[in-house]
Amino acid sequence: MNAQAATAAGLAGPEAATPRGHGMDGPAPVRIVVAYGFWIFLLSDIIMFSALFASYAVLSGQTARGPAAHDLFELRHVGIETLCLLFSS
Repeated sequence: MNAQAATAAGLAGPEAATPRGHGMDGPAPVRIVVAYGFWIFLLSDIIMFSALFASYAVLSGQTARGPAAHDLFELRHVGIETLCLLFSS
């Protein structure tokens, strides 16, 4: 914008030299970029764990006459290991 056009538009001083228009402010602030990144990460985790829980719900009883979970694992050992994992945090 030249000085003549700025005067015609009613702008004077520093506003006349400031370019106006879409995309002229530069990149988004870091705070906004970090906030969007956080929400994208959180939503991707929700989608991944939802898919894991859904596949478990569908396939939990489908062993094709193979060994079931109670044949492979002893619940006491699984419980102790789970408690150790939780208390270690």
